[in-house]
Amino acid sequence: MFTKYAAEGYAPECWIWNAMAPEHYTHGNDNVTEAIRDSCNFFFYSVGHDLGVTTMGKYAHLFGLGVSTGIELVETKGNMSSEDTHHYYVDDDWHIGDTMQAAIGQSDSIFSPLQLAEYCATVANSGTRHSASILKAIRSFDYSEKLYEREPEVLSVIDSPEYNWVAVHKGMYLVLHDWAYNAPNCEVWVDCAWEVAGKTGTAQKGEKITNDGIFMCYAPFDNPEVAIVIVVERGGSGAGVQFMARQIMDAYINIKSYKDTSEEEMILLR
Repeated sequence: MFTKYAAEGYAPECWIWNAMAPEHYTHGNDNVTEAIRDSCNFFFYSVGHDLGVTTMGKYAHLFGLGVSTGIELVETKGNMSSEDTHHYYVDDDWHIGDTMQAAIGQSDSIFSPLQLAEYCATVANSGTRHSASILKAIRSFDYSEKLYEREPEVLSVIDSPEYNWVAVHKGMYLVLHDWAYNAPNCEVWVDCAWEVAGKTGTAQKGEKITNDGIFMCYAPFDNPEVAIVIVVERGGSGAGVQFMARQIMDAYINIKSYKDTSEEEMILLR
């Protein structure tokens, strides 16, 4: 398993194989849903190897990674790993290992939290990427007249069969709801008012530096309306920082519930 790509100069290892020594367990033959649930790096190494970095880059941009989010502010676009930009970051040639690391979000990839949030929302929307914005409307100085109201703007659409989106959505759902595999995650979300789908992530910084923790989620699962991304430098892992997303999600749900409550219902509540 680990020597599959050795002839090409790179032999990646499964994290669970190393962590579970001396028994050396693995995730087994995961499909895409199970690989998302299990955070199986080896699955995505293989997919990235077969796709190639050019194809990965094409779709990464459609999802909003390494490109402008459309927000009405100056922003840094970051970078989706590619052979063309590699020498800006590393004084070395591009190797097959760089392609495989790019497949799990590493190598030369640099994405902003807002890009990750736009990416998460695009997944939730089954491929429709909307522009980020801080502007809802412009009113006159006395608020008596609405001068401008911003309309939703679609920046890109990923055309893929519905069964692909179902597989990804289910995998993200299981990250937070499959007690047999992800009990610590499930505990964080067990009593949330909405069903939430999400994904943990870890940006590795090296052996002597604590990793960054990344977590993304969207909800409600069946009819998404909010996406949240948490990025904590030296946060250790995505699983360790997801409680922040839970707090934000609870606040959002409570505010929405309050706004949706009619005046008659408010009188009864008082």
